[in-house]
Amino acid sequence: MGYNTSSLKLVTNMPLNNLKIINFRNILNTELTLNNEINVVLGSNGQGKTSLLESIYFLINGRSDKTNDLNEIKNINHPNLYVEGTFNNINQINKCSIFSENGKKKVQINDKKVKRAEELKKLGNVVLFNKNFIDSIEGSNKPRRESFDRIISSYNTKFKNELKELKEFLSRKGHILRTSKDDKLVNFIDEKIIELSLLVSKKRANWLKNHVKIINKLSPTSSDEYKYSLKYETHCNSKEIIISNLNLAKNKERLLCKPLIGAHKDTFTFINNGKDILKLGSEGEKKTLGIMIKMAEIVISSKILNKDTIFLIDEIMSFLDKKRLKFFLQLLKRSKVQSIITSNEKLILQNFTNCSIFGIKNGVCKKIS
Repeated sequence: MGYNTSSLKLVTNMPLNNLKIINFRNILNTELTLNNEINVVLGSNGQGKTSLLESIYFLINGRSDKTNDLNEIKNINHPNLYVEGTFNNINQINKCSIFSENGKKKVQINDKKVKRAEELKKLGNVVLFNKNFIDSIEGSNKPRRESFDRIISSYNTKFKNELKELKEFLSRKGHILRTSKDDKLVNFIDEKIIELSLLVSKKRANWLKNHVKIINKLSPTSSDEYKYSLKYETHCNSKEIIISNLNLAKNKERLLCKPLIGAHKDTFTFINNGKDILKLGSEGEKKTLGIMIKMAEIVISSKILNKDTIFLIDEIMSFLDKKRLKFFLQLLKRSKVQSIITSNEKLILQNFTNCSIFGIKNGVCKKIS
């Protein structure tokens, strides 16, 4: 089977070389030297595999993928946490660390304090595939839309700011509909909702269309099994259409006391061979789509934005059957992207000839080979 992977030659220039974790959830004290490409972490459930990946996400983003509260991620028996990483390339070594001090988060790069965690993103990017992402895209329209909005926002600051502003105006409109129902205020806010919804909806739809194009480029050239198209539905195709829909929904909005028209109501799904994968696809088809979405995100990060990327994959063998797992791991090996994969099954090692293998038990992670 041939693979069209010309867009996926993404050798990481600045991989995460060393990782040190202290008092992060159930990981009390662990230090690892990572492979530039494939790293597999083996362990039973509840031993710290997910926490290990979360700590790497935390190191590069300055926050957990689950919470912004340090008290939730530090070990309950210790007052402070510490996560440190060393990023190496041919010409430069950068060390960054995030730690808590008197309940406050501190960030350092090369032992110098950094005021904004965004500075960490200059060292690279991280793409995370886990059960939470699968649940978000398989669920209703709102979590699916919010999940992709987070992805788009991490690469497009303008979209992020417009989306934030739109949410603020939607919140203000909801408050007015619940309280004064002042028509002048509602009309003023509607003007801003129209303006921002047109921008957000167009950018979201275009981003998703390009994402699907990348997915299809990564797919096997001889098979339609992994070929997708996007079905995107919106009230925000034009100013005239959104105004018309706002007028039609006005009485219902007053009755329900919430905004019903805007980019926050856009819906989308992915079609394969005429079938809505997220609604009618098998569990394997849905999870394969989820992985392809994340692989496409790596292309966007590494090629379009020229950012080095670390791919974190949590419990991969619980998502895919043998055939789909083989396809994904072949694609991953060709990508040359630094990856950390967790699994509770040693069978995954049959798919690799050259990787670093770690074992984790009771929060202690050690290299096996």
